[in-house]
Amino acid sequence: LTVCASVAHGFLPPGPASLARYGSGAKVGVGIAHRGLGGAPGRGPAGLARVGRKGVASLRSAVEIPSDFGFVMATAATSCVIVWWAAFRVSFARLKYGVKHPQMYEDDPNSVFNCIQRSHQNTLEYLPSFLALLILNGLLAPIPTAIAGQVWNVGRVWYTLAYSTGVPEKRYPAVAISGVVLGYLIAETFAQGILLSTGVKLLPFMYKLALIKDFLIAETFAQGILLSTGVKLL
Repeated sequence: LTVCASVAHGFLPPGPASLARYGSGAKVGVGIAHRGLGGAPGRGPAGLARVGRKGVASLRSAVEIPSDFGFVMATAATSCVIVWWAAFRVSFARLKYGVKHPQMYEDDPNSVFNCIQRSHQNTLEYLPSFLALLILNGLLAPIPTAIAGQVWNVGRVWYTLAYSTGVPEKRYPAVAISGVVLGYLIAETFAQGILLSTGVKLLPFMYKLALIKDFLIAETFAQGILLSTGVKLL
């Protein structure tokens, strides 16, 4: 298998000359050109077996990677840093409250340590789904996806700090922000998947949902500031 680059929707001939010719274009697609699994392309039953039932043609498909996908990558990295930060907070809380490994929680229902631990665990529970949706949708709509992802990251930081106060009710505005963003990513990724597979456009409906999402995020943020500081942004 030889990895080749494509610009827009077309493949380039494999080789360094083609890569040098186009340089770093605005959109670079990554495809796989089958150059033979033991010599000539797709020659022999063993080669076809390794390729799969669709044969050599399946290897001609390409995934277009926009240059703006870098913002999605940065968003994913930010979410991982947030998880590490929350984990360090749990470690410090173990020292402060004397909770030793492997004990996960204290028996006290009003434990501040339990709130700090849950703020980390809850983010871990949602992180796999968030990253999967972020990457999949980011391939087709990188900028909106990256923005939504960073809003989710801000919500998780807010969630961690609010929950760590020992008053679980303070986390509710952050829960709303994270939930709305995750729901948006689910709906948007579903619509992009249907469009990619069938050509049916669900995006006009999703854009209406996006407007509702933007309103809910702004409203929730304003209510959260009002609840935390008494400042009215509305």
